[in-house]
Amino acid sequence: MSESEKIEKSGYKIIDVQEVYAKSRHEYPLSRNAAVYWYFNNLNKPLPLTTDAMLGAVDEEVEILSIGLSKVHEDEIANHEDIENASIHLKIIPSTKITFLSNFYKFVIVLDMKPSLFSSVRSESDLGVNEMIRTVIGVIKSLVSSCPISSKVSFSPKVYITVLAFCPHCKPLVSQVLLQGVCTTETNIEEVTKSLKEQFDKFISNFIEVRCLINEEYNGQDSFPLDVDQMGKVPHASAHLINMITYGFFAMNLLPDVASPGIVIVSDGVFSQPDPINLDKLLTQLRNASVRVFVINMSEVNNGNPSSLNDFGVLSSSDFLHFLTTATVGACLSKRDIDLIDRTSKETANICQKRLFFIRIQPLSLFGVVHQSKFEFPQLKKKYIEGFPVKVNAAELISVRLREGYVIERLQLIPKGEGQINVYLSVPWRDSVKIAYIIRSPWPFNNNKSTYVDISIEGNYSVLHDLICARNQALPSKLLTLMKTQFWKHLASLTETDKLLLHFTSFLSNPIFFNIPNSLKQGVNLFDLASHPNASSTPQLSTQLNPNDVELSEFAAFWEPTVMIDIRMWRKWLHVHQIILVLEHERPIAENVYYPNASGRYVSITARKATTDITLHFLGQYSSFVLVESLSYIKFIYEDDEKSEKPCSFCVIKVAANGPLFILKLAFLGGTSSVIRHKTYNDLRMKLLNLKLPISDSERENFSRSIQKQFRNDHSLNESLGKTGKSRSRVGSAVEINLCTQIKTPLQHALVRYDDLFNGKSDSPPSASLQSHLALKYLLYRRNIWTIQPCSQYSLSSRSLGMIASVLSKKRQNEGFKFAYGCQGFVNMVIELDMTEKNSTIPSCSLENDPRENELLSCLVQYVLLPPTSNMHGTSERISENGEEEDNENSETDQELQLITECWVEPQHGFVETEDDEKQDLAGCTSQEITKAVIPIDTPSVQ
Repeated sequence: MSESEKIEKSGYKIIDVQEVYAKSRHEYPLSRNAAVYWYFNNLNKPLPLTTDAMLGAVDEEVEILSIGLSKVHEDEIANHEDIENASIHLKIIPSTKITFLSNFYKFVIVLDMKPSLFSSVRSESDLGVNEMIRTVIGVIKSLVSSCPISSKVSFSPKVYITVLAFCPHCKPLVSQVLLQGVCTTETNIEEVTKSLKEQFDKFISNFIEVRCLINEEYNGQDSFPLDVDQMGKVPHASAHLINMITYGFFAMNLLPDVASPGIVIVSDGVFSQPDPINLDKLLTQLRNASVRVFVINMSEVNNGNPSSLNDFGVLSSSDFLHFLTTATVGACLSKRDIDLIDRTSKETANICQKRLFFIRIQPLSLFGVVHQSKFEFPQLKKKYIEGFPVKVNAAELISVRLREGYVIERLQLIPKGEGQINVYLSVPWRDSVKIAYIIRSPWPFNNNKSTYVDISIEGNYSVLHDLICARNQALPSKLLTLMKTQFWKHLASLTETDKLLLHFTSFLSNPIFFNIPNSLKQGVNLFDLASHPNASSTPQLSTQLNPNDVELSEFAAFWEPTVMIDIRMWRKWLHVHQIILVLEHERPIAENVYYPNASGRYVSITARKATTDITLHFLGQYSSFVLVESLSYIKFIYEDDEKSEKPCSFCVIKVAANGPLFILKLAFLGGTSSVIRHKTYNDLRMKLLNLKLPISDSERENFSRSIQKQFRNDHSLNESLGKTGKSRSRVGSAVEINLCTQIKTPLQHALVRYDDLFNGKSDSPPSASLQSHLALKYLLYRRNIWTIQPCSQYSLSSRSLGMIASVLSKKRQNEGFKFAYGCQGFVNMVIELDMTEKNSTIPSCSLENDPRENELLSCLVQYVLLPPTSNMHGTSERISENGEEEDNENSETDQELQLITECWVEPQHGFVETEDDEKQDLAGCTSQEITKAVIPIDTPSVQ
């Protein structure tokens, strides 16, 4: 007899729940593991009705906001005066609609600024771009308005908004970031939209001005060549959508990690089909980061009907956009949907809130959302591919499939006999093609019994024939051949993913896997990796260990896949967090960091001592054992702070060091509680920030002496040296300093680095040399070129410029900048400045009800020093390999030496807030003003 039957026989009435709204109990986003476990733990289980209707209130991850019942049942419950003693139980059934919400959201709105939007008109005085910005403002206003989810409950999350303008055919000389990370609320929405409109108008004005200048330059020519310096390389049409979403993904990483992410594309819907390989890579990247994609189609007013943008033959790729959004659990909206928001009832959530806020593990068709295609397709057919057993808990398997973009289409409960549940999942694989994944498991879930899986594909006959029947045959089209290859790779990846899932979930099944051998307790690493490039990538058992030890071999066999797994795919099985640090550099800074030595080579900036202290000393003691020395570590997690003999989970710590830049990736076993994960994360972060780096007397003495030596014979720099004396004495008298500084921004993506020197033009940065092209498009930028004229009394050389560069770097150090990169004469120093809403119409936001309540959003500033260059008769030359200027018919006195500095700033809103005396020159500056504020600070040191 089932539990429901027992309760009914006891005289209780069971009411089926129609809809449930739930959210995370904490400030962290709700993981798919937690959502799946809560759902299936409460599925078909009668629970007593309480006054607050908090179904499953004992769950530490999920909090119920509202429960929806039929009108008849709501009236019946309302008639009970004593709800606590009412003989009523509630039950979630397979058809119950489950909606999850988040406390924080972050949305990057990307405006697709294609030429068609400038030519399409609704009236003689209205362009498509004007319709676009009005639609964006309507979306933002709808998101920050009150979100009622029932008659008694209203939901008001924190919403961070970034708005970007994406121009595929022109490299603008102004920032494409219109808003970044603005915490938008009902109180500041008018100021936000006003600022957005002003920035948009400024962007359009500058965009048109640049285009007119280019048109005038080539006016009268037979052809219109593209100047790479002015226009940039025009991307292929098939890469347009990929580049636009990648640009939005870059901006997404700059927003708070605690928020649920989403990218909103505002476009006329005209896209070329991306190639299958790049499309699969993009979808994998989005799914691994749990980023949902939404599209607001400006060329459709409702269900495929054309809008004014179709006046010039614009044909929207609505079916492909529907596939893209469905594959990332997003949604498509039309312009009419946004226009009608003001007419909808204020007693229910508007359509933007329903699509962007509501996170569902079930398909939108269950909620009444059906895509209507403008084309007629032949009847779709289904083809069975394979079936096999998997010895994994069905909840774990479902969680992994959801991370890969699958949704639960329906559930089938078979309570008779031993009980069975069939879970029908599917994922869009191509337009009008989807993969069906059926899980058959004992009910309730049983870890001791196998789960059976059936895989099939659904599509039209020609697609099924090419993929299945012609698997071993040559296809006439390269595109079809590539599509067939990608399909079978996808199926193979499912099998490999399931194998690793079984491997990780068996961690607690055998004590050998978590009983650390005595040799590893002494600090010996478990594996060695070959150092030479031609060696096998398979990790080898450390030479310090006994290979004949049976238990050690079993222990190593379990942890070996952890070393080999691609870190980019961790999120399929593990919860991933990261800590970004800038380590203290080696002291003293060598002279040849800024100018070449006699052999024409530069010295790199390193942080070997700090790296060694963290990897060999601190992490070796903090972790449970060392997986690979200086690369990977394992930390066992206990429920009661290591008092238990058996851990409840584990954490993989992966280290990536590149000079002073030091990144730690923390990966927790899937299903680990968010409370445990963030407690471990914060504990490790605080211990790292409290580490100290001792400086010996000789190091302090050499540090001071090196500064004096650099400028001993340069009387023009004595004044600058005196100005830096305060900081120099402070460093000289210190016994120890902080070993590292945390950077909140993902510096590995935004760090400005150059591969080689370039033509020192001041009008545009060298995109061909810059490693991160996204940083070029996103960050605010200014280059300063200091030209030193030849003088008959003094002989100029690259060493002279190197000494000036040393003074400038010292000034930056006094302001709090840290060395993040230094190689081949290129030096990058970074700092994060706190931004405040003081005197600003748009406030930077702090996280209320968050442990980091007093933490302001920061602005990343990068100061780049470039190698000295010589300029002769207006031509910039590279310093020759021997460290001297290249010889020519002119004498050295005819040459001009150039010192080039750059300032790259994250376009954060607000004003710089600082109490440090060294940073007072930057206090009160906006992000746009920071790039200019550096010039008067540097001028006295150069003149």
